[in-house]
Amino acid sequence: MTLDDRIIAGKEPLSIERALNFLKEHRKKVKADIHEQVKSAQVTIAPVNDRIKYLKYCISLLEEVDEDLLRMMPVNIRTIYSRRELADFFKWFLTEKIYYASDEKLAKETGVPIDLIKDIDIYAQEAVFRAVKHNRDSGIPLVGAC
Repeated sequence: MTLDDRIIAGKEPLSIERALNFLKEHRKKVKADIHEQVKSAQVTIAPVNDRIKYLKYCISLLEEVDEDLLRMMPVNIRTIYSRRELADFFKWFLTEKIYYASDEKLAKETGVPIDLIKDIDIYAQEAVFRAVKHNRDSGIPLVGAC
């Protein structure tokens, strides 16, 4: 039986100072053990419904498209839509993608050529990424990591 085992079992008398030192060292040891277990654990994949909920949450953080991202859009989109309206479109677009809408279906629904649909997908994902980053930087707690 080690000294730690005797202390934990209450068989080793301790002064308050020695007990505090033991607790500090024990906490470090437990923390190191937890880190070691986490490193050796297999990565698991969340169930589909949980992933969809998380992605919808991330998309919901998008309120406005950044000005520089808006400038990357074609001229007709920049002049017709505000930053908020474009954010709403991106939310709709990404929600459709989450529920497995194909690029062909989205091109047909929106009347946009398929090659532009792929660009819109990239812009929309970037807008959501920036919204998540902005919320994280401003101290708003996020569930998990987006």
